[in-house]
Amino acid sequence: MSAEDQINSVNWQQIQPPRWANEIPRLLRLMLQSLDYTTRRNTIDTLSNHIAHQSGIYETTIATLPVLLYLLDDPAVNDKEWVLELLYVIRFQNPNLSKLYSQVYEIMLQAQDKISRFLNDANLINRLFAAHILSRFVLHADQSAARLRSRLQIEQDEDVKINVIYCLGELVSHNSSATKATITHILSDLEILAQSPYFYIRCHSLIAYIRIRHDETPDQFIEGLMQCVKEFSTEYDSPVLNAANTSYDICRALAQFSEPRRLNLMTHALSIATSRRMVYSLANELLWSYDFRRKDYVTPISLSEITHNQYRVIQAILSADLFWESGSNVSIEITYKTDLSSRDNLRKQLEQAKVVGD
Repeated sequence: MSAEDQINSVNWQQIQPPRWANEIPRLLRLMLQSLDYTTRRNTIDTLSNHIAHQSGIYETTIATLPVLLYLLDDPAVNDKEWVLELLYVIRFQNPNLSKLYSQVYEIMLQAQDKISRFLNDANLINRLFAAHILSRFVLHADQSAARLRSRLQIEQDEDVKINVIYCLGELVSHNSSATKATITHILSDLEILAQSPYFYIRCHSLIAYIRIRHDETPDQFIEGLMQCVKEFSTEYDSPVLNAANTSYDICRALAQFSEPRRLNLMTHALSIATSRRMVYSLANELLWSYDFRRKDYVTPISLSEITHNQYRVIQAILSADLFWESGSNVSIEITYKTDLSSRDNLRKQLEQAKVVGD
């Protein structure tokens, strides 16, 4: 079977959402055939959006995965880096979220050995992507960690070493059964990495999350987390260790606190954030955490009756000027979730809402 046969084997017209699914076959062919770097780069970015929009899992993810995994083995595909990047953007580390997430996790699990082979690839970018993909196997953390530690022992490139250490930290952060010795060891390595300006915020947010997740005294890390929120920037963005991941770590660290602390901390963080990316991530986390969501991202949510916590969430978002800046795609997110098109409309509906519960 050729790559073209693999692409044609999918009934793309039956895949949801159709506006993405209908474009994917053309984009896959363009990625494989184009020799122009800019064209390929733009194609990868569009494909990433269609199969893992805002880090979500969709029918398009399930449909595209077998094609991507086939391409990893296809000798006719010389640039595996592009394929690995598309696999990397699929955040499948939460298999319990839904049936779709579970399906993707199982498909990726079957390909774990195939991906692991790229830890020994001559191309360091391929090694980087492979390491980060392996860090997503949270239900098989010990197995992935063993492979990453083996790579760490022989890795010569310092950037790859740093990323592998970070990936080991990611596995520990998701592994509720990690031993005290394992946690102490990886935290020690992350503290060293955090001394670099490049990794300061990234590592400190992960360190805080690990400590909070594993029941260490969390209060001492609140000030540091808030400092990360203030200093967060896309200045040190890179294809692998990128700003979106960093803001995600900060959000999930804050989300570990119990109510009412969690809502207080997250709304405060939203009020002090100075980066649109950070504001977007915090607002999105609040919308998801307090049930402003629908699985299809289209069905509007009525604000006619909301809880006290939901009221506070909308108030906080209304007060976040960066959220509403002209040209920001953040406003699209709240449009999807509440069928509102402007700040004034949201404010008006909030004034008319009936507040119940909580």
